[in-house]
Amino acid sequence: MTFYRHQAEAIAKAKAGKSYVVTTGTGSGKSMCFFVPVVDAIIRALRAGQPRRTRAIIVYPMNALANSQLKEIDKFISQSGLPENMRPVIKRYTGQESQEERQKIAANPPDILLTNYMMAELLLTRQDKLDAQVVENASGLEFIILDELHTYRGRQGADVAVLVRRLRDRCAPDRAPVCIGTSATMASEGSDESRAVAVAKVASRLFGADIGPDAVIDESLQRATSDNISLAEAISALPSALADGVPDVLDDQTLRTHPLAVWTELALGLDDGLELKRQKPVPFQSAVDRLAADSGSSSEICKSVLQDFLTKVSLPECDRGGTGERAFLAFKLHRFISGAGEVFTTLTKNPRTVLFEGQLEDPNAPGNRLYPTRFCRNCGHEYHVVTKTDDDGHTRFLPRGIDDTPLESEDGSEVAGYLCPVPEGDADFVFNGDLSTFPESWLEERNGVERLRSYRRARAPISFFVEPDGRHSSGGRAFFFVPSKFAFCLCCQDEPNQGMRERSKLAGLSGEGRSSATTLLVSSALEWMNSAESGVPDTKRKLLGFTDNRQDAALQSGHFNDFLFVSLLRGAILRAILDDGHDGLSEDEFGLRVVKALGFVSSNAGARVHWMLDPSAGAVIREDAQRALAKVLARRVWTDLRRGWRYTNPSLSVLNLIDVQFVGLEEVANDRERMMAVLPELGEVSADQRQQLLKELLSAMLAGLAVNTESLDLAVLDGVAQKSRSLLRSPWAIDSKEKPRGRSALVQRAPGKGVVSLREEQTLLRAGHNSRRARLINKNSVIGTKLGKNDYLDFLGRLLELLSDEGLVVPVEIDTNVMGWRLTPSAVRLVPGAALRDVAARGNEYFHNLYLSIANDLELGRSAYWGLEGREHTAQVSGMSCSGVATRIDRGAAPVCRLLLT
Repeated sequence: MTFYRHQAEAIAKAKAGKSYVVTTGTGSGKSMCFFVPVVDAIIRALRAGQPRRTRAIIVYPMNALANSQLKEIDKFISQSGLPENMRPVIKRYTGQESQEERQKIAANPPDILLTNYMMAELLLTRQDKLDAQVVENASGLEFIILDELHTYRGRQGADVAVLVRRLRDRCAPDRAPVCIGTSATMASEGSDESRAVAVAKVASRLFGADIGPDAVIDESLQRATSDNISLAEAISALPSALADGVPDVLDDQTLRTHPLAVWTELALGLDDGLELKRQKPVPFQSAVDRLAADSGSSSEICKSVLQDFLTKVSLPECDRGGTGERAFLAFKLHRFISGAGEVFTTLTKNPRTVLFEGQLEDPNAPGNRLYPTRFCRNCGHEYHVVTKTDDDGHTRFLPRGIDDTPLESEDGSEVAGYLCPVPEGDADFVFNGDLSTFPESWLEERNGVERLRSYRRARAPISFFVEPDGRHSSGGRAFFFVPSKFAFCLCCQDEPNQGMRERSKLAGLSGEGRSSATTLLVSSALEWMNSAESGVPDTKRKLLGFTDNRQDAALQSGHFNDFLFVSLLRGAILRAILDDGHDGLSEDEFGLRVVKALGFVSSNAGARVHWMLDPSAGAVIREDAQRALAKVLARRVWTDLRRGWRYTNPSLSVLNLIDVQFVGLEEVANDRERMMAVLPELGEVSADQRQQLLKELLSAMLAGLAVNTESLDLAVLDGVAQKSRSLLRSPWAIDSKEKPRGRSALVQRAPGKGVVSLREEQTLLRAGHNSRRARLINKNSVIGTKLGKNDYLDFLGRLLELLSDEGLVVPVEIDTNVMGWRLTPSAVRLVPGAALRDVAARGNEYFHNLYLSIANDLELGRSAYWGLEGREHTAQVSGMSCSGVATRIDRGAAPVCRLLLT
């Protein structure tokens, strides 16, 4: 076996009984620097007739590293040709092991014990017979090894330093063990000597041993390209190499003298001075700019060729026309992604300064204040987040954070709010201060006179002229000041839910949190990996994610799984609706049609692994599983139609990808006489307006799950849920921890909220005079008048009776003397939405394209989202679960765990 120079140096120091630290780069074979001397010492002891005992303890910062190393050392020893009785025994003791495995380790001491620092601490401090025996087996310990030494900093570093001293005192009191540390990133600044001194100082503190700079083993580098070709010679040949592009065949022999390979290694990878040293990483665009400057070629050509070239040379030689298995230049590409943050703008007219970093003033125009700027989620009109202050009769608007709403002073000298610029000549900007430009919900009629509601007056927008420095002045730009919380958009009249946070009402540049951003990035990467053109082997189509605490790992894996499940479900619903066309998807077909759209039918053997708990089950069980899945999906379709997240995960109806039609609604709306019997003013509005009124009411019932279907009946659902868990795999089964929401009922005169429990409240869809449902329909623009409380309740009762006569709704008894109404499920038809026909009707472009692409893939009988799954792999997960997940992601066993969070 041939060793690299740093490996040979490490082996020599270990043989001499000296402690050392290896600081070579990632993938340089640091593990061999301690495994070889440890294995050598064990074999020599066994040949001398000494009994087996634990001679080396290797401490890893993460279980994942211990698991990986266990496989590597097992493979190394199995290929050694040693007889069975001479082969070193390696065991893992990290908390993932079963009680039986621990007993075997205690009874039969391994030669090498792999653990983590937390488990090593427990071994030394827990009053447990098994743990005590494991520690006793390590008496006379010869090696203490800390892998990834750089992770032990601060308090954790102090804990590990104390652990090492305790381990030495307990297991090697008479003879100091050889202490070995490894790290690729211990120190990167300064000269070689200063780095060695810094590393030696840290290692000495951690191990409690004297480790000098001479015991720090760094890497020695060797060029992959020919030593006979200099950088200057390569640069002179670059123009022709770039003009020729990247050839299909690029074996290692060709690359050793290829001008672009030499330039890449010497200009980007290595500093060819007295000794070869790694160069500092550079942004890819900087590399492109340097290549363009050195070659005289355009940046576009350099970018394209360099990208193709780096991709090519990072492949194994056998994929480049040669026979070897190794890459020629295996580079690392790091991508740093951050949120867009906030926008800060001045109050001047366009063109104006726009910044992404908060400052007090415009650096190009001192005195001009910068203000945090948010946008209406419906139309995009801008609002500046401010506090209005009055000081000695002078009004000034000061910037504030949107979450930093100050308490309003008693004298009104400080009022939090928003400045809305008044655009010049914009016909779409509605508000001008007149009553007619306020939303109808802000107005009331008293004694025949229309006026603002009394509780709304203090929040009415006020006109101001504001200078760029924030002062109110007649010579400034026109704004409306919106006091207090944001209530409605002055441009489009959109009224967000007043229960929302202010930052949710108004959008910034980025509306997602870290979990959403990570999920989108990971799912996009996995979607590409699963595409035919990626060329990534199936068993390699996976990602490993690291986070700084267990809770984040659990949150992120759950968020990822929920996103994939909801996206695939919505894509299948859309596919089923598109397949049914304009006739619409009816209630009795919800479940089965979505099952078929997913391709999860019992006859599709290849897809069973993605939804069946036992894919190899017989025909009868497969049919039972399909029926159970159809019932579960029927419920999922109904619940996805209810009002939910509009922004971070909009539904198909919010995106206008689907629409809901109600059977016979147009006929009822066209019957003017019957509608006038409900309310005389309805005879004065158009048939389209009457139809819109009826659709608003029925859609509100649908969004509130006031539907008379068994799919939403909790009594029926309990049996469906139990059967699904016995036949279907997650996430298609209804989890035992899931708290499903049952159907509700529309109630005109509901009991007060103080006399009903929270659980009972979920079964009531309030439609009283002050309810959200009333605000949708009790408007002059909808019914031709504005009704008082009793008149509105009478009108709503007559309207529901009319709909009941037509079979669109049914009355139900909620409680004694409390009647409600539910939508008849057979009256509902799901049809393709306007966004599929009209670009202007589209919602969020990302989600529009996402759901549509999934639906298109399902039409072809496949989906990139099939089988994707995220799992956490932390100390709070049981050892058996961790082991199973690790096996699945390592071997690519179906269903494959594609994202592992640790």
